[in-house]
Amino acid sequence: MVIVVMIIYLINLIFYIYYMIFKRIETEGSDLDLLNSHVNNGKHAFIFLFMDGCGHCEDALPKWKQIENDMGDEYKDNDDVMVAAVNKDVLGSMPYVGGVNGFPTIKYIFQGNNKKRNEDYEDSSIVTKDRSTSSFINWIENSIRRFESVKPVEINARGTKKRFKRSKQSKRNKKRQTQQKRKRNKRFKKSR
Repeated sequence: MVIVVMIIYLINLIFYIYYMIFKRIETEGSDLDLLNSHVNNGKHAFIFLFMDGCGHCEDALPKWKQIENDMGDEYKDNDDVMVAAVNKDVLGSMPYVGGVNGFPTIKYIFQGNNKKRNEDYEDSSIVTKDRSTSSFINWIENSIRRFESVKPVEINARGTKKRFKRSKQSKRNKKRQTQQKRKRNKRFKKSR
């Protein structure tokens, strides 16, 4: 019996090593445990929280599922990335998700050693947020790329930590976002 369980475990492990993980989690159980361990082990998780009977959820969920077929080969072989559709009934078992203001809620979660991120799809920096498969893929790829452009914490000669250093591309993106905020604020002040 123990040997059979070990063989099944190894088969699952081999499957997860070679493919990006896509899950639909309706109830508590092994898939939810896999998602929780994935996040707790410092891997990227993109979560679509839905509620049964929600019209907006039912419109966007098929497009979210299509990510599995349309995602680039660069990430298909990456077990550090999980894309999951999760029923709101298991939300209590996912403390890392944070606030949920409505459904669907779409989040990027990462909890590494020195880096943490909990980003809503609607608050992301991508331009088109129309809940299409292409915008979801664009968001996933940009989130991973942007996150990986931040260098890890360095320890200086005195043994104290330095702040994260951003790459040139990341600095340009931050500068562009700041300029866009200033323009919006100016337009808002003029309209008063």
